[in-house]
Amino acid sequence: MLVFGTEMLLVTFIFVVIEVLMLIFLLAGYLTRLRDKQRKLYLILLSLLILYNITGGLLPDPNYSIPIYVQNIIAYGTGFLMASYFPFYFYKAFNLRSLRFHALYGVPLFLMLPYLLFFVISYSLNRDLSFAIHDGIVIPFFYSFVLLWAIFKAIRSVYKER
Repeated sequence: MLVFGTEMLLVTFIFVVIEVLMLIFLLAGYLTRLRDKQRKLYLILLSLLILYNITGGLLPDPNYSIPIYVQNIIAYGTGFLMASYFPFYFYKAFNLRSLRFHALYGVPLFLMLPYLLFFVISYSLNRDLSFAIHDGIVIPFFYSFVLLWAIFKAIRSVYKER
């Protein structure tokens, strides 16, 4: 079931509403403690999740004046952006020093570079979304396992020490 004549599913809309309500309450709490670094980082993560769900739910839609290929680039870009923020979030919010390489170098190299090469440049030139998805997801897919394992090991080592 779609909402308001858009391509967004009702379930996605409900999640966006819940996420926006969470953002409002967390933002109110953050404004009382502006020095709370963890809450600020979480607000950024939640904002990226909201952006991802909105763009993923609304795009691509042929009713918009934006070309479909640009809508696809934006929709996939918000997904890559959100995935790229996770290692940085864990690195900074939980002070997991072993994630420094992934947060500062691994993400740009193994997530953002494939996105730029395949979804922005290649897809803009040849307009072949299946090629961009098929070949542009390979490196981020395998790197996501490396990243999840690194996050797991970092969290485990911190809690093992306590």
